[in-house]
Amino acid sequence: MNIQQMTHIKNCRENLVGFLHFTDILNINELLKSDISQLNFYDICDLTISKYQKREISEKTASQVFEILMTENISFRTNKYRLDKNKLFEYSESHNAYLYVRTMSKQEFNLKSFGNIYI
Repeated sequence: MNIQQMTHIKNCRENLVGFLHFTDILNINELLKSDISQLNFYDICDLTISKYQKREISEKTASQVFEILMTENISFRTNKYRLDKNKLFEYSESHNAYLYVRTMSKQEFNLKSFGNIYI
């Protein structure tokens, strides 16, 4: 896979709200030897291309990362609720975005199983 193909995959993002499944994040973390859990789709693409151009990763590794991104681009799962810095957000289909609900600890978020509800 060359840089033009990688850039094309980056520019053809379909689902702007969804996120990668945690298993995909773990696989990409292992491939890139970096923590991508706080990065968005475009940042992951840029990081992969940058590492490939600096020869920190091989073409095969870069291709594997982009294969994951390309496959998941069409099958993202969208959480109904998200917790970001102790702030609970709920996805609003009418606004096509996450809206702030209230402040909540991560422990409370996990106890109420908000993370397991998908749209």
